[in-house]
Amino acid sequence: MSAFITPKKYLLILFIALVSAALTAFLLEYVLRGPRLGFYYDFLAGRRPAAVLPREILLIDTEDIAESGTVVSVLDALIEFDADSLVLEVPVLGFSPVEEGDEDQMRRRLDEEFVLLGRNIRNLFEAIRTGSVAPRDADRYVGELVDLAERGKERLGAALIDRDTSSVQLEKEAGAFGALFRTGDLRPRPDRDGVLRRVVPVFPDGAEHAVYAALKKKWSGASSGAVSSGFSPANSGLEYTEYGPVLAGGNRSGEEVIPLDRDGAVLIEQSTGYRRLPLSAFIRYRDADRSLRGLLGEAEGLGIYSAGAPENSPLYLYDYSEALREDMLASPSAETRGAWKASRAGYVKSLEELLSGPSEAVLVGGYEELIVTENLDDRGISRLMGLRDELTEAFQKLRNACNTFTTLRLDMEADLESSLCIMGSNPEPSARLALALISGRSVVPGRRIHVLFWSLCAAFLAITGASRFCQAVCLAAAPVLGALLAFVFSWYFVFSGYWIDPLVPSASACAGILVFWTGSLIVAVRGASSFRRAYGNAAGKPWLKQLIRKGRPLPPERIRARTAVMAVKDPALLAAEDQGDPAGAALALEKFREEASTVLKKAGAVILGYERDMVVACFGSPLERVCLGRLKGETPYSDDPGAGGGHPAVKAAGFVTELFRLRPGLSWRFGMDYGECLFHWSAMSGYTACGSPAVRSRVLAGLTGRYHSRVLVTEPVRELLSLPVRKLHSLASVREDGGTVKTYFYELPVAARSEA
Repeated sequence: MSAFITPKKYLLILFIALVSAALTAFLLEYVLRGPRLGFYYDFLAGRRPAAVLPREILLIDTEDIAESGTVVSVLDALIEFDADSLVLEVPVLGFSPVEEGDEDQMRRRLDEEFVLLGRNIRNLFEAIRTGSVAPRDADRYVGELVDLAERGKERLGAALIDRDTSSVQLEKEAGAFGALFRTGDLRPRPDRDGVLRRVVPVFPDGAEHAVYAALKKKWSGASSGAVSSGFSPANSGLEYTEYGPVLAGGNRSGEEVIPLDRDGAVLIEQSTGYRRLPLSAFIRYRDADRSLRGLLGEAEGLGIYSAGAPENSPLYLYDYSEALREDMLASPSAETRGAWKASRAGYVKSLEELLSGPSEAVLVGGYEELIVTENLDDRGISRLMGLRDELTEAFQKLRNACNTFTTLRLDMEADLESSLCIMGSNPEPSARLALALISGRSVVPGRRIHVLFWSLCAAFLAITGASRFCQAVCLAAAPVLGALLAFVFSWYFVFSGYWIDPLVPSASACAGILVFWTGSLIVAVRGASSFRRAYGNAAGKPWLKQLIRKGRPLPPERIRARTAVMAVKDPALLAAEDQGDPAGAALALEKFREEASTVLKKAGAVILGYERDMVVACFGSPLERVCLGRLKGETPYSDDPGAGGGHPAVKAAGFVTELFRLRPGLSWRFGMDYGECLFHWSAMSGYTACGSPAVRSRVLAGLTGRYHSRVLVTEPVRELLSLPVRKLHSLASVREDGGTVKTYFYELPVAARSEA
């Protein structure tokens, strides 16, 4: 930080910098409504601790559109194996809610079909563009696309005109299941980069996301102890607090909330690893069931059920369960649903008893006995043996089909029981919403007031930290501290889930540091300019640099100091001027002043002014005392008479002695005195000193010609020198009481005395 920045200026600049940081955060958060979530958020979210995935979430993968018959098979399995609910995210051909009007229904079905057609067209042209389809194969693929369009036409005819049997059946299945939820037009919207990171569970108009509605219904029917802690959608609802919208839900342990963003959306966790089940698994289970029924019907002619009671035969129980299924679809209730499930369990049990019991052995043994005991010709025996072999083959086919069916059934039961099923082409976002609602774990969006507060705190720390350094380091610290703050807020999000976009505090801190740096630079430049204006003519460049770095003494200050004042005079200048050549005299005077100033400044003296043919300087001024000790090879001044070369008067005398030793023919004359002076600066006089030494040194410089001396010094200077001096005369000065006092002056022998 610059030495020119006083505490008052520092606080003022700091305040302005903090205001600019707050305005930056306000601009990013309120005006620009951002920054939005993006790839950096995804990068950090991917490094959050993995969530424990609830078992009840099951994803059913399907295409962008589904057939009614396929969804019927799915609902049959969900009812049979006690799934909790189904969230249907894909359009189903020919299936629309009953309450919709005919016009809306037709529009929906047209949209559903043309989604499929449009996807096929896009896929074809994308394949041609990328080279996946060779030009020579384009005609064939176009023909297939036309066939798909014709099939779509047929589906539309069935769906939009007559509503085929499968769609009617689907409506019945949905009514029997009772927990089918469709997303409809409430599907979540991706962010501007096309990535889905937030889902709105409840809209301001009361509309609910299908997953939220499903969980709400599920837990509303649960026992009071089913949910003992965490968020519970059963009693939840959208609430608006002073910090923003929340989804508030209560349970036995108290009220829990899921914070929502400013649009009322849950920031879903980027979790993976959910249980998945392909749609083909339901089709395989349905086909295995029907195939087994066909084999049971074919085997009836072989008498395989004759060994048991007719009402216990699998074929009878299958048909009986189908009748109960129709009753359930016609009159959905817990009783009809339970009766159908019980009949299905009885059917499976009868299959196991038939295939693992003695029926096959009894029947085969009967044929063996007939072959042995009956008096039959070869044709009759061959006929009986053929029937026996057919019976054995039928049992083998039934066993194989039953094993396949049983395996699929066990897998299906393990997957579907008590599951929240989400069926769609991209069900992960809804699954992540379900995870947030079930576990209560979600990303907590920082409220605006909190974003402003923490951004301001971060900016304050960054600015105060950067202000400890010089201007260059302070400017370079802006991006470094900004990156550090971004790192801190990033990893806080990773470990806590509290999201404040790191760009906001980072940008706020950088803006604050830049404003602070700018303000400091203005103060430093103005201070340096005032020092150059005040001390530029008085001090040499090394002294001036140190003075600017130290920032003192300030030009308006009046400082007392004991100093050795030296007046330098060139007697040849007056003679040149008296010869009637003003221009030459002016050039000579300018040259003398420049040369004398250069020599004196190089020796470390401070110039106090110019008077005609005289240059006044000093050793030991406040400017020198501030700088000495900070320059290499320089020793601080000391006013102790025993300080030797560190005393101002001794240094001044040493300078003059050395100057005449090096330049014995120099025509300059010196007058020196040592004592206390008052130093100050003004716009009119520049930097100068007032006091007896300043007066006496001028007088002595003028007397050098009369006494034919090069250097005259006063008594205080003589007392400090160990050199031999010659006493010449005395000077009289006025006392305070009106009297006079005499001060002797001496000649300082520096070289051969001039006789001129």
